[in-house]
Amino acid sequence: MSATTKDLDGAINSIGERVSEICEFLQDLEDGKPVDPEALAEAQHDCRNVSQSMNSLKRVVNRVPR
Repeated sequence: MSATTKDLDGAINSIGERVSEICEFLQDLEDGKPVDPEALAEAQHDCRNVSQSMNSLKRVVNRVPR
């Protein structure tokens, strides 16, 4: 496995872990129940970061020689 492949695998795994954490937070929400504002703000921040990370990853993948 090349260094580039390892780096991409690491980036994908990191994004996957962050998405799993966001999904876990969302699954713990109960309809009509108050939400911890700090936890919600953190989940929103994580969503924006995941989106940015995916865009960065797409750019990297497009630059990798095939």
